[in-house]
Amino acid sequence: MMNPYVLYLFTLPVDEPETSAKVRDFVLTLTKAQQATIEYVALRTDDGELTELAKKLNVDSAPTLVVTHESVSCELDADGDEDCDYIEKPVERFVGAKAITEHLEVTIESYTYANPPE
Repeated sequence: MMNPYVLYLFTLPVDEPETSAKVRDFVLTLTKAQQATIEYVALRTDDGELTELAKKLNVDSAPTLVVTHESVSCELDADGDEDCDYIEKPVERFVGAKAITEHLEVTIESYTYANPPE
């Protein structure tokens, strides 16, 4: 079963603020399955500009965790051919190490299949 949610963790390079390191250290305390649910993405490009994904999701600081829902929307065009668009909408966001570490485990539980029922 495909999970329609993605957990993006926007980070800066390792030599950047201590807050990103705090989040990375916390993630290492999670199970491997939980860690695998997190997509690490860069906030900025090599030239210091925001990445396209950061712009799209309105992220301007790191660390930031954004949960998105992925779906496909399809319509028939004038010729009767199906025209489909990929849609990704943010559903939840946590900014800063404190907010992320406080909410990460329940967020993983809520939006992923990393913790199977007992």
